[in-house]
Amino acid sequence: MKLLQNFTFIISSILATVICAEQSDLLPPAQASIEPSTTAESDKSDVQKPVKQTIKKKKNSSPRRPPSGTAPKCCTGVDPRVPRGCVPPDGWYFMGDFLYWRAENHGFSFALNNEDSSILNGKIERITPEWDPGFRLGLGWNTEYDVWDLLVNWTWYNHHSHSSKSRLDLIKISGQTQGFYPMNPVAVTSTVIGPFASAVAHYHLIHNAIDLEIGRSYYVTKELSFRPHWGVRGAWLNQKFSDRFFDAANQPDEANFLAEQRFSARNHYWGIGPRVGSHGEWHLNYGFSVIGKAAGALLYGGSHVKADESRRVSDDGNLNPTLVRRVREHFDQLVPNLQMMIGMQWGSCFNCDKNYFNFNLCWETNYWWNMYNVPTLIQFVGINAPFPTIGNQPVTMEGLTINAQFDF
Repeated sequence: MKLLQNFTFIISSILATVICAEQSDLLPPAQASIEPSTTAESDKSDVQKPVKQTIKKKKNSSPRRPPSGTAPKCCTGVDPRVPRGCVPPDGWYFMGDFLYWRAENHGFSFALNNEDSSILNGKIERITPEWDPGFRLGLGWNTEYDVWDLLVNWTWYNHHSHSSKSRLDLIKISGQTQGFYPMNPVAVTSTVIGPFASAVAHYHLIHNAIDLEIGRSYYVTKELSFRPHWGVRGAWLNQKFSDRFFDAANQPDEANFLAEQRFSARNHYWGIGPRVGSHGEWHLNYGFSVIGKAAGALLYGGSHVKADESRRVSDDGNLNPTLVRRVREHFDQLVPNLQMMIGMQWGSCFNCDKNYFNFNLCWETNYWWNMYNVPTLIQFVGINAPFPTIGNQPVTMEGLTINAQFDF
């Protein structure tokens, strides 16, 4: 036992001598000339003192680093709370989207194409949706409080669709029953009822939406992050519908027959209400990730509806159709809205992790409930009144969304 104590004392003395020699090389001459203490207590104190200084110096000389590695010397550090792993969580960011969507209102059926001369046997004609561009602009602010951020978005989309139908096989004679029959109105009086050999329909939609949201990004696992958000949405959806039937197929011997039939309507809506949603991101390698977004809103606002019917009779002497009916309606309603998106994203930090850029390509869908409130015009003998629309008729918008974001 005594031998072990002597061996320990010898080793401690050697270490103390080496450490003091290294320290004397770093100290000024006045301090280097001081002789170390020969007692065991002073040896212990001299050993601990430089160790504490070394630990303190190492702690203060290292900036914040990501858990997975070190940053270049020019970088001020990163915040591991931010899912992308770079850029301090404060400052402005800008985003822009290019939209290439198609849109359709499922309530607008404009014609019945009767293909049988003995019974009513045909199909309903709708407008085939067309593709149009749009855009979305956003400005956000990453706050200094626990990685929360604020974002305001503006979405604008202007859509046009049209459809043209013709029956070149029809023989325009008295008693002809094949051809196109208008869906608005379903019948007329005082004249011989269609059909027509040609029909044209148009649909126009202007979609404006402004979203204000607050959200926070965080990791759920090592590769999966979410950004739940909530806020307010304000939106305007202005729709116009029109159709025109001409080239009458039923042309009796007398000159008094319906030569042209027109219908035009509009359904304008505005609303504001709460909106909640979440963004999910599955982080892959080399900056790539799979992203998904979903948000829902309930907007309370007003609808303004108007429907016009006009027609031209062959012997009335007028070249332009004459207005025969007009119906208006104004009411308030609660409209649900659903927005979903899925796609791929690539993002990277640059300029010594002071800036961030990402680019994503997504498929986006938008669903608006209760967006066709135009009454159906019913006209029987002695009755000239509208018939209210029954059931939910939505507006759908879907297509490609290309997004780019820059943090500065």
